[in-house]
This record gives sequence, structure tokens and C-alpha cells, in this order.
Amino acid sequence: MNAKFYANKRIKAFILQLKSLLTSEFPYKDSRSAVIDLFRDFNARLNKYNEWELDDIQPIDRFKTDLSKLYQYIHMAGFILRSTNVRNAFELYQPLLRMVLNILEPGIETHKRQTKLILSSEWNYIPYVIDRYDLLEDYVLIGLPSSESSNPLFLPIAGHEIGHSLWRKSLLSPLKPDLRKKIKFDIGSDEECWFFRQCEETFCDIVGYLLFGDSFLHSFAYLASPGTTRYRSGEYPTTLQRAKNLKALHKVDRFLDVPDYWDSLFEFEESPPKDSDINAIDTLSSIDQSVKNAIPLLIDEASERVKPEFFPIEPDKIDQIVRKFEKVIPPSDCGSLGNIICAGWKCYLNPDFWEDYGLDEDEKDRALKDLIIKTIEIFEVENMKADSK
Repeated sequence: MNAKFYANKRIKAFILQLKSLLTSEFPYKDSRSAVIDLFRDFNARLNKYNEWELDDIQPIDRFKTDLSKLYQYIHMAGFILRSTNVRNAFELYQPLLRMVLNILEPGIETHKRQTKLILSSEWNYIPYVIDRYDLLEDYVLIGLPSSESSNPLFLPIAGHEIGHSLWRKSLLSPLKPDLRKKIKFDIGSDEECWFFRQCEETFCDIVGYLLFGDSFLHSFAYLASPGTTRYRSGEYPTTLQRAKNLKALHKVDRFLDVPDYWDSLFEFEESPPKDSDINAIDTLSSIDQSVKNAIPLLIDEASERVKPEFFPIEPDKIDQIVRKFEKVIPPSDCGSLGNIICAGWKCYLNPDFWEDYGLDEDEKDRALKDLIIKTIEIFEVENMKADSK
């Protein structure tokens, strides 16, 4: 036996797994397309082995490369499979895809757009976007916590994750020179990496807010308050600073309704990164200040790409939707996905909402979320009709 024998068997086993996945029922085409793309790539790798003699062990580096890909993409196969889980709210997919396409490929005719979306659930409570998979470079891959994957009120967090795709695909390189001008201290490569990562996180929060209005604030609080970690990551602003940055967005000419209790949700201690010395702590403080200096630039860049005429947040529309929700009627002509979710949060946070219906808290919770999802379905049907004209 040799390296080729073992590599061949392991790659072949993964290909068989992908073939099995293709027998699944996919709720939307992009998940199936991703499995096919992986199948074709790994099948080509396997076919290449057939060009070598059985005892030829010279291409050992090729085996290592292919097996590294296997380790990377077997996780992705599981992620794609979970996108088919019936516990996901499939009704949220198409409106979110429309949002992704309009942000990442604005002005491009629908049939020419290359971006694909996979919205999946993950056994990890921190939502994330996966975008460092070269075999799936045209895909936006968003993972939401499995316990929240059917919760429409949690959807604004996906707006933050869309921000990551926008930042990494088209913004980081052109913005770097201007961002470096905001750094007011001597830095090494590690510190610069922290600075750019914090700018990215701040930018993504801004994108989430611009897409979903104050519903993003509520979703952010739902996710981040009162905090769960003892040690702060140097790659993130503190949660309190992120909250203050969002509160400061009243300077943007869009609807913002910051709750009176907002700051108190995030007033908890976050220790410096584990094993940090005093110099590292001082450096982190300097990075934090530099990120604050960069916020006006980040707001400008986000506002340029998330325009209110395409992603409106309209107080009057939101109030109209709330009035319909009060009557348990899914409204039409809602204007935007953000308007719907903002209205949903208004109802969700109102302790007197539906008080005459005799529902307990859990029943009211389920009924409201179902009503929001039904409204999103109507909104998407209206968009599809508009597209066909």
C-alpha cells in the first residue's frame, strides 16, 4: 500500500457521500448547485489519480493538497445538508437572496448575476458567514444558530453577515489606505490585523442597521446581551462599544428608535484578551480609538452601498403593518423586509399586544412569528409579480 491508495479511498468515500446528498430534497437550487460543484471538483481530483501508476508515489504533495481540501469541505457538505432541514424557515430564503443580490451585484441584470446563497442552521450560537472556500467563491454562506433558524425576528443578524461578504469581496483592499490614516499609533502586523478586523465588524453592524433599522438593534441585543464571555477578543470592539456605535448612527438620515434602556443592556465587564500584558492592553485601547476615528468613513461606505431607495425603513409603513398585525392580518405592500421585521419587533416587545386574545406568552410568540413569516411570503410574491412585468 502507498499514499495514493489511501488518498484514493478517502476521496472516493467523500464523492459517494456527495452523491448521496444529491438524493436529498433541496428547498432551493443553490444548495444542490453547491453539492454538484463539490462533486465535480473532487471527481476531477480522483480521475487525476488514474493517470498515475499504482506504485508512483511522486505526487505526494498533490495527495496532501487534496486531503486538506477534503478536511475543509466535509464540514461544508454538512452545512449544505442542514440547509435542507425542515426546521429552517424556508420562507425567509428568497427575500434574503434578493437582498444579497441587490447589495453584492447592484444594477446587474438578474440572469447575469453570479452570486448564490445558502442559508443554513449551525450547532453554534454565534451566527457567521463563510467566505474562504475557493471552490464555492460565488456563494454567500450564512449560518444561523439552529435554535433560531426559524425565528424571523432574528433575521436582521443575517444583515450583519451580508456585510462581511460585501467587505471581503469588494471593500477591504480599496479601503485599506484610507483606514490606515485613522491609525494613531505605531503598530506591527498583528495589531494592524486587529484594527482591520474591528473595522470590519463595525462596518457589518452598520450594514445590518441600514438594512433592518431598529429591528437590528433588538436582534443585536437579543444575541449579545448580557454577554457570555469572560475574555474579550482583540478582533472585536467591546460589546458596549458596538452598542454605542449603533446608538451614534442617529447621524445617518434614516429611522432610528433607540430604546431608553439600550445602554444598560451592555454594561457588563469584558476582560482584556487572555494572557495580555499591560503593553498589549494599551495597544488594544489605541486600536479601539482608531476604530472610532474610522466610523464616519465606514458609515459613508455602508450608506453608499445600502441605499434607502432600495432598502427603505419607513416609520409610517411600519405603523401600518403593526395595525394589521394587531388584527392578526398579514398585510401587503410592506415596502421592505426591514419594515416587516421592525413591525414584528414592535409587537413582540409590547407586553399589551394581543392582550384580549387570551394567549399565553408562548402561544403569542409562535402566532406572531407565524404571522411575520406569512407577511414575508406575501412580500416576496409581490416582488416576483413586479419582476415579471
